[in-house]
Amino acid sequence: MTFAEALGCTAIAFGPPLWVFVVFIARDPLRIILFVLGAFFWLVSLLLSSILWYAVVPLRQTLVFGLFFSIAFQELFRYLYFFVLKRAQRGLDKLSASGMHIAGVHSLKNARHMLAVVCGLGMGTMAGMFLLVNVIADFSGEGTAGFPASVYVANVTVPFRGHGNYHFCLMSTLSAGILILTHIAWTVVFWDGCHKKGSAVPTWWVGLVIVILSHYVSSAISFYNEKKMYGLTLGVQLIILLINWMFAWYVMGGSVARMKAAFGLGPAAGLSTPRTPIVDETDESPAPTHQRRFDAHHVET
Repeated sequence: MTFAEALGCTAIAFGPPLWVFVVFIARDPLRIILFVLGAFFWLVSLLLSSILWYAVVPLRQTLVFGLFFSIAFQELFRYLYFFVLKRAQRGLDKLSASGMHIAGVHSLKNARHMLAVVCGLGMGTMAGMFLLVNVIADFSGEGTAGFPASVYVANVTVPFRGHGNYHFCLMSTLSAGILILTHIAWTVVFWDGCHKKGSAVPTWWVGLVIVILSHYVSSAISFYNEKKMYGLTLGVQLIILLINWMFAWYVMGGSVARMKAAFGLGPAAGLSTPRTPIVDETDESPAPTHQRRFDAHHVET
């Protein structure tokens, strides 16, 4: 595989996330900071899972062990990120109460689902990079046809992840792209459940269970790549992506009528009556009393 083909695979994996970044994040410095912070939280979760894997010597060769705790740490840090931002909300509330306005802060404070999209994209991008970067680097050499089925290291024959199939790079590319987009939906659904905890919503835990279970299934199904069952792996991961995005659409206030209207299959009026508000509160506050009196006097004169 040539460098150009490796570059094309990179574009396939990171093209859609790049579009999300440019449209929703790039123009807001605060969102860029939260995006980087999300990537950092994912890196810390990977660090802790690596330390645990290295410390438990008897289970180093057991992939299921590493997979279980890696996902557990990722979901734990997804919650910790939510907890940190929730604590930061108090500072934003104080700024709003004192009348201080910082560009991008007040509107982002209200749009909690946008916060989840930004932070989820950061975590997903870092996860996709670690999934794909070594594959792209190994395949980008001059005329490299593909990975061998195994390599001989330290007098031991070690099966290689390519399994002798040059399609492995393309399959890894598609899997990485799906993983990044799924992380966005996971964060939206997970944080929505955390936000509703302690409220009058009795089913706040459903979103958390869906995210954790689907994360484990999406990662565990990749074991079938060793048997070259790439279609099964990508099919299941794509189904998980669609289910989580539909759930995220629902918790963000979407409905069947709004979806039909978005695709031109129904009346546009469906867009004017969302099921629930997209944000927690409006960004507008009532004008002071003296301001309202001034406006009324100005209109009368």
